Amino acid sequence: MADTYDIVVVGSGPASASFLSRWLEKAPPTAKALWLEKGPHTKHAQRMGEHEDAMLRRSRRHVNNPVKASKPWRYGIALGGSSNLWWACTPRFLPADFEMHTRYGVGRDWPFGYDELEPYYGQAEVLMAVAGDSEDTPFRRSTPYPLPPHDFTEPEKVLKKAWPQHFFHQPSARPTKAVGKRPRCCANGVCGRCPVDSKFTVLNGFKGVFGDRRVTLQTGAAVQSVETEAGLATGVVYRRGGREQRAAARLVALGANAMFNAHILLRSSLPQGGVGKRLHEQASVRVFIDLDGLDNFQGSSSITGHGYMLYEGEHRRD
Repeated sequence: MADTYDIVVVGSGPASASFLSRWLEKAPPTAKALWLEKGPHTKHAQRMGEHEDAMLRRSRRHVNNPVKASKPWRYGIALGGSSNLWWACTPRFLPADFEMHTRYGVGRDWPFGYDELEPYYGQAEVLMAVAGDSEDTPFRRSTPYPLPPHDFTEPEKVLKKAWPQHFFHQPSARPTKAVGKRPRCCANGVCGRCPVDSKFTVLNGFKGVFGDRRVTLQTGAAVQSVETEAGLATGVVYRRGGREQRAAARLVALGANAMFNAHILLRSSLPQGGVGKRLHEQASVRVFIDLDGLDNFQGSSSITGHGYMLYEGEHRRD
């Protein structure tokens, strides 16, 4: 027999945590929420005691790559999801990204545009205590960044001088001032795990959700499928402790990640449409340049600039 809740939230990364946090703001004191996470709860001190590769190896056990390609999937399957391993870079999309078909004849336009989403970008940046330059920025803004930006490195100063309209401070959720119990960024450039627990994570940013008595959190819970009735989601099936369990709910929120969400939906009794089709990542190119006589780090954080020199233009049709 299934336990019954008002909402079941799948996954515990920033998207799920943000959604659940806002839902709780509007929910009554009697509400019941079930929060399911496939991975374990590893506290910050535990993660500091092991190499980053250990978490990646554990996460890769959850993905079977049948083509045996060398592409590593950098998952952080644990409570907090991708926030455990991200480098806390927080640039926004630009208006053109929402209108790719209209502007360039490729893909599909989003059902809403940048201006409709803009206030929510601002709310998320406050929640994460994002550091950025509110005046010199490629993003139209209605509110300032909560914190001032990190310093440019010497090479970034050169880039800014050469492309003043296309090179900017990288917004990041690595605070330039202490925020609550999150200290100022330690400026050591090891942001994958953050030794001082400064960068935003679900674990240090959503303590109110973890402490809410209306929330039942279960780790080690691998959701298998969404149950439906008359075309509506009515709950989930998940495995925990070696046995299959069910949870019924009026609302089901999937926030695992692109691959795991598609996996769950494909195992559910739902019209499949294009679920998982063309799921891919961008290919990146890493270039190393020896700038003889020009120092690099200067005590700033890692990834403190971003360039848009090649971002816009007719090449986006290709």
